[in-house]
Amino acid sequence: VWAVVAGPGLIQVEKLETMLSRAAQFLRPRVKQVRFLADRGFRGCEWAMLCLKLGWNYTIRITCNTLVTSDRGAQVRIDRLGVRPGHTRYWQQVHLTAERKLCAHLSLTWTRGDERHAPELLAVISNQAACRQRLREYGWRMSIEQSFRDDQSVYRACASGSRSYVPRRDFCRPRRSRGGLQPGINVPQLRFCRFARHYRLGAVGACGRE
Repeated sequence: VWAVVAGPGLIQVEKLETMLSRAAQFLRPRVKQVRFLADRGFRGCEWAMLCLKLGWNYTIRITCNTLVTSDRGAQVRIDRLGVRPGHTRYWQQVHLTAERKLCAHLSLTWTRGDERHAPELLAVISNQAACRQRLREYGWRMSIEQSFRDDQSVYRACASGSRSYVPRRDFCRPRRSRGGLQPGINVPQLRFCRFARHYRLGAVGACGRE
């Protein structure tokens, strides 16, 4: 399943809802569970709502300036919740945005960083209980992203008329390999990955970058 989304940045759910609905229809009689993995390009609450509508679980990274409201009514930005570098914390049933658009479970941790990147706060929401497993699930997206870099090189070569690459036979159809949905300035592709009787749908940002 393919769709073209022009431009980088936040992806509007209306642009891909039809495609995802088709994917849900295909998967419904074949699998027991689907998980939608996405980066901050899909941080809009509408994406989580669409997943619930389709009967999917979701694990989505959101920006750390997002407002959350606790069950006691206090509103605060995620980056001001007081999670120190190197620590991890979990919140159950918090409301997102000042308008309380969505009730979800929030997992917070810090990335390790490296010589080129400083550690940064990582915020992940899910419809399932916040815990270490939610952070592991978001980590699956990185391997999905890597697989897209390979296919992007092939697509760009084909689009430019280059003969340096020969597309694989399964390049233009869904397949059971590590992968996901990639919207952005190039052609996104939806793939399915069979894992322990579950399918995972991954979403990565434009050109494989957040």
